Amino acid sequence: MPLLLATLMLAALPAARSAPVRLVEQPPAQITTVGSNVFRVDFGRVAFGNLQLLPPAGATGNITVHFGEALADGRINRHPPGSVRYARAAARLGGAGPLVVAPPPTGATPPRPRPCSPRRTGVWCCPFRWVEIEGWAGGELRRNACGRRARVRPRLAGRRLRLPLLR
Repeated sequence: MPLLLATLMLAALPAARSAPVRLVEQPPAQITTVGSNVFRVDFGRVAFGNLQLLPPAGATGNITVHFGEALADGRINRHPPGSVRYARAAARLGGAGPLVVAPPPTGATPPRPRPCSPRRTGVWCCPFRWVEIEGWAGGELRRNACGRRARVRPRLAGRRLRLPLLR
């Protein structure tokens, strides 16, 4: 009898769902000039996301964006150890409006739709704290010309699912 009661109680609970995921724009914490037309952008902490750039009018050319979770000798570590991630993406400047840059999916990316996959947001996401932008032809990279679109889950503040104690 207690097993039947427990089964009925669990069947009455709503199906568990994951919290909705959305992309939130985050400004850079710091922008550093690393070399000629090369800028390192620090977002302060690691988050899954992608990069949104707003090139100045008339800016053209190709850029390379390096996404990383670790630094080595003041640059993004291109060969990080263990589970620390590094990715690279190429993009073309030109046209009007913002440009969203994200690395292509790797073989490690599962085929099912992820919260930050193209099926849901139109572009892939990866974890990073720093980005290096090579080939930026728009002069000095300003804070309002770049930002991270970070994946966040709204918190369920103070809400808990309370289940009766089963004995």
